[in-house]
Parts: sequence; C-alpha cells; structure tokens
Amino acid sequence: QGSLSGSADNLLNAFRMRDRIDRLFDSVSTYVGLKYTTDQRNNQIGARYQRARVLRKKNRISRSWFSPELLRINRDILQSWLAGKPALNVYRLEIEMEIRRQKHTLDAAREQLLSYFSSFQGSPVRIYNALTTADKKHPIVEIADSGIVTLTDGRYMNLLSTSRNQADRALAFDSMMTTHSNKENTFAAIYNSVLQRDWATAQARNYATTLESYLDHDNIPTDVFTNLIKTVKENSGAIRRYFTLKKKMLGLEEFHMYDRYAPLTDFDATYEYDDIVDWIIESVEPLGPKYQSKVREGFENHWIDVYENEGKNSGGFCSGVYGVHPYILVNYNETIGEMFTVAHEMGHALHSVLANESQPYATAGYSIFVAEVASTGAENLLLRYLLSKTQDPKERIHLLQKTIDGLYGTFYRQVLFADFEWRAHKMVESGEPVTAKSLNELYLQVIDDFYGDTMAKDSLLGYYWTSVPHFYFGPYYVYKYATSYAASTHLINRIMSSDGAEKQKAVDRYLGLLKAGGSDYPMNLLKNSGVDMSDPETYLAIIRLTDELVSQLESEMAKLE
Repeated sequence: QGSLSGSADNLLNAFRMRDRIDRLFDSVSTYVGLKYTTDQRNNQIGARYQRARVLRKKNRISRSWFSPELLRINRDILQSWLAGKPALNVYRLEIEMEIRRQKHTLDAAREQLLSYFSSFQGSPVRIYNALTTADKKHPIVEIADSGIVTLTDGRYMNLLSTSRNQADRALAFDSMMTTHSNKENTFAAIYNSVLQRDWATAQARNYATTLESYLDHDNIPTDVFTNLIKTVKENSGAIRRYFTLKKKMLGLEEFHMYDRYAPLTDFDATYEYDDIVDWIIESVEPLGPKYQSKVREGFENHWIDVYENEGKNSGGFCSGVYGVHPYILVNYNETIGEMFTVAHEMGHALHSVLANESQPYATAGYSIFVAEVASTGAENLLLRYLLSKTQDPKERIHLLQKTIDGLYGTFYRQVLFADFEWRAHKMVESGEPVTAKSLNELYLQVIDDFYGDTMAKDSLLGYYWTSVPHFYFGPYYVYKYATSYAASTHLINRIMSSDGAEKQKAVDRYLGLLKAGGSDYPMNLLKNSGVDMSDPETYLAIIRLTDELVSQLESEMAKLE
C-alpha cells in the first residue's frame, strides 16, 4: 500500500502478489464449498465453509485500498508503463476497466467501509439455500403409477417430464409449490433483502439503476438487455404455437405450467449413465480430436459427482479451479433432461479447461455473459447426434420435443425470468413495497405478458418466483442464458452447415472464443467470433428456429396418424 505509483515494477509485483493470494483462496474455498454441496446437513463442513468465507472477506478488506490507489496514478504514466513493460499487459484490460468505472469507485476509506459488509452480501443466498435444501421437507404424495413417493427435486422434475397423467403432474406441482407458499412471507423477506441490497449497492456506487450496476462490469449496454426482452415479448407467437399444439396433442382442456414438459408419445426410454457418456463424447467430434479427448478425460478421470443423495445440492453446476481440472455436480436420474444436463456441465468444464490452458490466471476467468455458450453449444451437438441416430417417428418426436423444451427453458423462460427480476428491482427503486402478494401478482402478470391465454393461471403459479434460485444467487444472471443460447446456436449452425476450410475456420472461431477466457469484454469476444449481440436479428433467428422445429414436430406427429 502506498507504493503502486512508484514504478511499473511495483504495480506489476502488486498485481502478481494479489493473484497468488487469490489462487490460494480459490483452492481453499472451492474445496470446502464442493464438499459442502455434496451434503449440506454436515455441520462440520458447513463450519469450515464459513471459515473460508470469513478469510476471503478479511482478504478483501485488507486490499480495499488497491483500486483507489491505482486510479490516482496519472493516465499517461500508466500508458507508458504498459508500453514499456510487456508483462504488465496481462492486466491491461483490468486497468482499463478501473479507469472506465472510476466514477463508481469510492475513495479508500469508503471502499474499506463497504468491504466490511461483503460477507453480508451473500446472506440472502445462504438463507435461501438453507431453507430450500438443508431444511427442506420434501412432500409425500401418492402417484397413480408409482404409489406413495417422497417428492425430491429430482423426482419432481422426472415426474413432470415423464408422466402422461395430468392429474399426477398437477399433484406434484401443487405439492411442491405448497411447500413454498406455506413460507411465502419468508421467501418474500429473503428476496426483498436481495432487492434492497442491490439497490443500496447501486446507489452507493453512483449508478442510476440496479440494471446499470450489474451490466457495467462487463461493459454491456442496457439496450442489449431491454431489446432482448422487447424482441422476445413481441415475438412470443412461436412458443405460444408450441403450447397450443402440445395442448391439442395431449388432449387437454387447459394447458398448465406443469404440462410444459409432458411427453407427447408413449416412447419410454431411460438412459444409462455409461451410455450417455459415450454419446456425449461422440457428439463433440465436430469440434476436433483435441476437444474430444479432453471430454473423454473428464469422464474417465471422474470429474463428476453423478447421483442424487440426501442433503446434496439440487440441480447441476461446474466449478473451475485454475491449475486443477474442473469439478461437476449433477443429480443424474436416467432421463433425457439429465442427460443434457451432463452434456451442458461438461461444456462448461471444457470452457474452463481451454481458458485455463490458454490464459494466465488474470484473464482466464470468463464472464457469465459468455459462460453459457459452451454449455448450450454442447447440448446442441448432442441433440444433433441423437437425431442422426434414429428414424423412428416416436423417438424423433421425443428428441424434437426435448429440443423445443430446451429452447423454451434456455431462451424464452430465461427472458421471462429476466423481465420479472428487472421489474421487481424497479419496484424497490421506485419505493414500492415488496410483499409476497405483490411478487405473486407481478409473476402472474409477466406470465400473461409472454404467454397470454395459452397457459392457465393457477393460483399457485404466482409462487413460482420462490423456486428460481438464480433470483437469489445471481441477480441479472438469467438473461445471459438467452444471449448465450442465441450466440451458441449461431456458432454451432455455422460449424455444422459448412465443409472443408470454412468448417475448420468456424471451429477455430468457436474454440478461440473459449480459449479467450476473460481477455476482453464479452461483447467484443462474441463479435470477434462472428456474433453481434446488439443486433435484434441474433434473437429473431431463435424465433424462426422455434417455428421450424414446431413444423418438424407436426410432420413427425402426422406419421403416427
């Protein structure tokens, strides 16, 4: 402290020392964090996880002076150091970011004051996680085909995607939502604390809105976010067409939220884990032998915690650690959905592997804005591979349904979620009270804006916001699924529709994006790979794809008549 402006060597040494400390903290906190996610009932591991967070907080407090001191260095001097000290260029983007965001950086004393609250920033997440995982009491229901079952998160999703009995799907949905509605005020208090925290932080750092504060780090114009929501909302006819078709195919009087993933035929397949491993490895062949061998290495070296257990974190994620292979958690249940989850998370893993191999620690970490490109790209390749393996109309319907359901879940649904959390944040910004009732009403309004009368508005549907962890874990995260899905679709289509030198060029651009890590702003990285995220046409292409897939589905269904 107090020496950064002395010389280029001083600044470089400070950056390097910070990186060494951060790498150590990454290893320690990731290790105990991963152990904790496998059994959140384990108080001993939970205590160690808390200790790791406390140490990280102390580290942040101890260096809260860094950014203010860096910004006091004359700009011309910084430029001369960057020009004369090549090793310092590893930190060029970070330096430029600090300068660009200078008006949002406080003086050293105020930065230190804010840093004292860093551990509390994550309190809503920890409370939500305890409520929905460690302390959750899974409902016990009687299912027509299965008898009395405990409805774990995995069984719930499995039932919605495999049951052809609407009454069973309704019972599962109502039972799961009731466990949340019974705690509606607790969930509202947690989410309100997220909204209030975000607005307080935005104001403290001189942002006009919470949206601006979240987008600014990656230099994303707010128009990219607002145009995405506007474009999808105004062009929701394609997904409404799918819901209407599905209602007709299933012979339903009304189409409900719990009918979204209901199977369209009696094609009943389970997917053994060993089989899907082979398929995922084979599906990435278009990306080249080196990429394929890395995927094989991940499976053979057991990077994945595969099956559901009591106390284990629900869902799936990939955690990358610089200098060590990535770690993946899933809850595999032999369904088509979980098969694609494994492919999705392995896509994340390969993104981390390629970025870590190609970039120094300082620029290896990639933005969430591009994080879902590799994961959704892996899903795209797996789907193409599976469709190429069969001509059976029922299996093709099964796969086409998975495609459209995945497109809905990763694109349309995430944009709807983004609209909800944006409007919820604006409630706080304008001083409106946030209650369970107001959040329920808002969620139902957003559903109506996107889906109109194609989806029934069940009373418990209004509580769905309580079950979306990203609202609590990562505000303004979900829209990035949609942008990444649009980008990966564009990039994979280019690879699969070209040959020879053009195909290799497309592969190189795709892998180049993954290898780039966080070496530039995400909008620039995507543009260099051939995708302009500021162009509405990027999203309209997904709308057209939806229509094309629904038409293909209709064609396959006609073969069964």
